[in-house]
Amino acid sequence: MISDEKQKTQQEGVKESQQDRKQDEAAKQRPGQTDQAIHDAETRRPVRKDNNPD
Repeated sequence: MISDEKQKTQQEGVKESQQDRKQDEAAKQRPGQTDQAIHDAETRRPVRKDNNPD
């Protein structure tokens, strides 16, 4: 049998996971904001002019 404390911890983990999924879904619904677009904007670098790929 599972102890009460362990069972409560598992229930809290399930609730936290469900909340995380809800937040992820809400984030997907935001217009004009995607993780990749934000990442690209924050890591944008100027184009090299010496034609050296590295």
